[in-house]
Amino acid sequence: MELVKGSIKGDHMTKESLLNAITSIPSKSKDLERRFNIAGGTIRRLVHELRKEGHHICSGNAGYWIEDDPQKYVENINKQFLPRIKSLIDLRNSAVKKVSKESNYLLQFEPK
Repeated sequence: MELVKGSIKGDHMTKESLLNAITSIPSKSKDLERRFNIAGGTIRRLVHELRKEGHHICSGNAGYWIEDDPQKYVENINKQFLPRIKSLIDLRNSAVKKVSKESNYLLQFEPK
């Protein structure tokens, strides 16, 4: 079957299909990839979109799962993303410092 933007013609992989496959019992990304015949990056992108829509999808070494407890969901999100955010801020600050020293140019941060 031909992959079309992370979907499979005929199977019509959708965010809803993935959401229905993720339960309170963790599912490994590799298992979801095999089940839907899509790449891990597509799984991550779809999970990201579902989270933005408000679905409480947690992730960790055990896989992806739905978390009904809002406090546990926020704790998982913090555990997964705060270290990455800090690392990106550190990288940005290092780049600004280096560029500023080399060319007297200060990068301005303008969030979209």
